[in-house]
Amino acid sequence: MSYVQPSMKEALKDHVLEELPGTDILKAFYLKVPGEGRMMSTLFVFTPEGIVVMGDFCPGGPRNQGSISVYNYGLGWFATELSEHYMCGKFLGEVWQAKVALEWMRDNRDDLMAEGLKAEDLMPIEAALDGGEMSEQDFRDDLEAAGYECDDGAPGYDYDPEDASRLCALQQRFAELYQKSVKTETPPAEKAKA
Repeated sequence: MSYVQPSMKEALKDHVLEELPGTDILKAFYLKVPGEGRMMSTLFVFTPEGIVVMGDFCPGGPRNQGSISVYNYGLGWFATELSEHYMCGKFLGEVWQAKVALEWMRDNRDDLMAEGLKAEDLMPIEAALDGGEMSEQDFRDDLEAAGYECDDGAPGYDYDPEDASRLCALQQRFAELYQKSVKTETPPAEKAKA
């Protein structure tokens, strides 16, 4: 399953990668539509400490004050093909979602029943989740009342769908454009001859 929504790929199709002046240990790139300024742009900064992603089109938007980061990773890692779930785990925190909790219940129904939970106790929980009428705390309370121990927290956590889609689409577009630029660069030895 891919986190990337088709609309996100479409939103980035005209973006180009513009390298900003940097040093050997500090690199920065704008991913943006030429001539559009900062609108729908994202700035990627690669530092000795890690990667910072920021800008108008940054995952998490105002919740993260327009920036997210990951420690101890760099340009070489970010510019490759990455597992979406793995990459999201580096930049984003998981949040509880009723939809994910409902999928978990449906996927684990047989196991829950084998543990002694009854269908008549599970069906109202599923209905409340399906209707979007249940909070994480209510879900946990109802599961525990039905006989399921939530010692490690309530099931139903995953990355925010919008943030995960945006982050993965940005990383994939960045990697695609960066790899193209690396392949078309004149090798340093040939630059010296010119």
